[in-house]
Amino acid sequence: MGRRLYADDELLRLRQVVGDVLVAVVAWWVVRIARRLAEVIGEVNVLADGLDRSGRGVSEGARSAVDAVDGIPAVGDALAAPFRTIDGAGRELTAAGDQVARTVDAVALWLPLVLAALVIGWIALKYVPHRIRWIREASEVGQVLRSPDGVRLLGLRAAAGRPLRTLRREIGDPATALAEGRYAELAAVELRALGLSPDALERASG
Repeated sequence: MGRRLYADDELLRLRQVVGDVLVAVVAWWVVRIARRLAEVIGEVNVLADGLDRSGRGVSEGARSAVDAVDGIPAVGDALAAPFRTIDGAGRELTAAGDQVARTVDAVALWLPLVLAALVIGWIALKYVPHRIRWIREASEVGQVLRSPDGVRLLGLRAAAGRPLRTLRREIGDPATALAEGRYAELAAVELRALGLSPDALERASG
């Protein structure tokens, strides 16, 4: 046994393969969806650009009118006052457009990141550690079986770590098996629990 990525047990191996494929597909789709979401949200900036252009147009027109009437003797200030008000409204419209643009940019940046982080974070915290644990354990079992006392060590591990219900179901009387030194039977329980074939015991014994 070298580094093991998948179990010998057909059902467990199928679950592992399907799980790995699903994780890869989900991660890929989440990245695509996050990018598309950022693009869709970014399209809202058209509204912000419209507000900005409208505000600038209103302000420029109002300032031009102020310049035109401000110099008229006696009535210049009175005529310019409404246009100054319109200029102020245009500036507020421009400011609103800038605020909308900043908000849209922030949402377009953070919302896709949060979505991707939640899904990929779940994969990284739940699925990946479980798979890595199994790969390490299965690989270490293979290394143990290559040592002279590997079968005995694996049998002792099964006797100490596996539930009594599992041991009794597999070999009947685990205490007697341990006392009689039937380590191969106990080691087989450990291998089957990991989804590995007990055939490795024959190769190790040989």
